[in-house]
Amino acid sequence: MSCESDLRDLLPETLSDEAACALVEALYAIAGALDGIYFTQIRRHAASLDRSAQPDLFDDIGRYPDNDALPF
Repeated sequence: MSCESDLRDLLPETLSDEAACALVEALYAIAGALDGIYFTQIRRHAASLDRSAQPDLFDDIGRYPDNDALPF
């Protein structure tokens, strides 16, 4: 069962245009509030994902402890 079908089970089958708009606006407001409350944790997690996805460009620095011995 997909997430979309699970979500549809929680929502009313029919909704007026006005009610659909109000529902979406309320959910956006909740999402914005949660983003503000958990801003630090969200950014820290996003940063950890970015760092783990990128290769460590400086992982060989430990092999050259003396700056004069760098290969370039």
